[in-house]
Amino acid sequence: MVSYDDKASTQCERTNQAAEISFGIGKLSGHFFLDDVKIGGIQIKKQKFGNVEQQEGIFEGGFEAIIGMAYPALAEEGVTPVFENMMD
Repeated sequence: MVSYDDKASTQCERTNQAAEISFGIGKLSGHFFLDDVKIGGIQIKKQKFGNVEQQEGIFEGGFEAIIGMAYPALAEEGVTPVFENMMD
């Protein structure tokens, strides 16, 4: 499994925008980052995405997610989902 490591990127920019999602008895929180994303042959420059830094409740012990699969209407304000950017 591949996980995001912001320290492994020379292009990564941590934003001041907090990211938080609550799911009943669990919560994920962190910050939004800007980084170049490459999936297959498609590259997106400065993609904005949330990076999990803290996990609570049902998520303790490890959590992985697929980024960018939200519908644009469900995405965080000011964030274009990865999938949408791939289509452009």
